[in-house]
Amino acid sequence: MVRVRLSRHPEVFAALLAGAVPLVPVLLGRRFMGRDHTLIQLGAECARRDGDGLLIDRALGGGSPFLEDPVSQVFYPITWLLRPFGAELAASLSVVVHVALAAACAVLLGRAMNLRRPTALAFGLAHALSGTVMDLILHGPFLVAAAWVPLSWAGARRALRDGDPRSGLAMLSAGIALLLTGGEPQSAMIAGAIAVGEGAALWLRDRALPARERFVRLARV
Repeated sequence: MVRVRLSRHPEVFAALLAGAVPLVPVLLGRRFMGRDHTLIQLGAECARRDGDGLLIDRALGGGSPFLEDPVSQVFYPITWLLRPFGAELAASLSVVVHVALAAACAVLLGRAMNLRRPTALAFGLAHALSGTVMDLILHGPFLVAAAWVPLSWAGARRALRDGDPRSGLAMLSAGIALLLTGGEPQSAMIAGAIAVGEGAALWLRDRALPARERFVRLARV
């Protein structure tokens, strides 16, 4: 039964495999460190637990309003899921969660590109465990982009190319919203640019579709 479910949902299998890689050192008592990870990710975790609450940013901004800092991640859902843990452990668990999500979302992107399930699984693992994503562990909130840009891209392709665009629009909207709340506004713009590029590709390449149908699909996004 488990085997069947995993074969139907390779994104779950990819998340489990990829997330296990950074989880092992955390379970052994190690914590991730790096310039941006320590100063920004851990600094934000400490600031959210500080006695000043969510108003003053002494840890990162030298007394500036905390809520105006994109990397504060105050409105980011994963931030609050990790709230029960201490600051150092929460910062390291955030790495585990986002590596797992990067794998899962890349699998969804692979499926949106019409890859078969085993190929999409390999695609997701290659993305999440690549040197680029592993390097982002050192750079705090930038790791957010490794998860949600693929989700946004997959959503754009589904919205433009599938017969039922609802799931695609939901994925695209969720991906961009999570990038914005997760402290990656520049990656949200990249995700939007990818959606525009997918729309342009649809208009120029899929000439078998009537112009009216192509226009309707572009208007959805």
